[in-house]
Amino acid sequence: MPKQGQFARVARASHHRTLKGRVHRQQRTIADGQGPDFLVARFALTAKRHLPQELQESAQRCLQELAQPLLATGDGQAALTALLQTAQGRVPWQFWAQVSLAWPVLAAFLRREVPAVPLKQRVGLAKLPSAAEVDQLIAAQLSRQAAALTLLQAQQTEQTEALARQLQQQFWRAEHLNWSAVQALLGPFPFVAAPAADAGTAAWLRQVAAFDPVAFSSHK
Repeated sequence: MPKQGQFARVARASHHRTLKGRVHRQQRTIADGQGPDFLVARFALTAKRHLPQELQESAQRCLQELAQPLLATGDGQAALTALLQTAQGRVPWQFWAQVSLAWPVLAAFLRREVPAVPLKQRVGLAKLPSAAEVDQLIAAQLSRQAAALTLLQAQQTEQTEALARQLQQQFWRAEHLNWSAVQALLGPFPFVAAPAADAGTAAWLRQVAAFDPVAFSSHK
């Protein structure tokens, strides 16, 4: 599992192969604690290659954060909602643009693979949000973040909540996330990685912070 307060580094392919072999040796069942690693290994070996290179690492790190709560409850919406809240300040806003773009591949992977994780008690996946629902959750969270930064208030107040509701209307337009509006409001605020971040995570965070979702989408 990731260290508290930072996203985990992406596991090596050799670890994925080792874990896969261990499953076969253990008669196709694994301990509950191995479930998250198994799920991430499956993603790295299968679905990851279907994403553009710019999105691959963020998608895998997102899955690493979601895997444990998903396998504990099967509630995809609750897991993602919790991550949106706990990840604030840990990742640049562009991370959520990458998750949004990667979600169709991630969602298809989760629907297929979560019930197939060879735990003694299999997990049924419920309440996995659609791409539009994910974007709405992201718009709501980023609007709160933008309101807090604009008003220089770390804690949510009636004033920040009122501004967040206004900003959400700008961020979510015509059933789509308006990344131009998000970029205009959050772009001027630089992201600062936690000092405890390892070198690999720090390098990834710099790459994410340099990601331009508007330019990326226009060249797809």
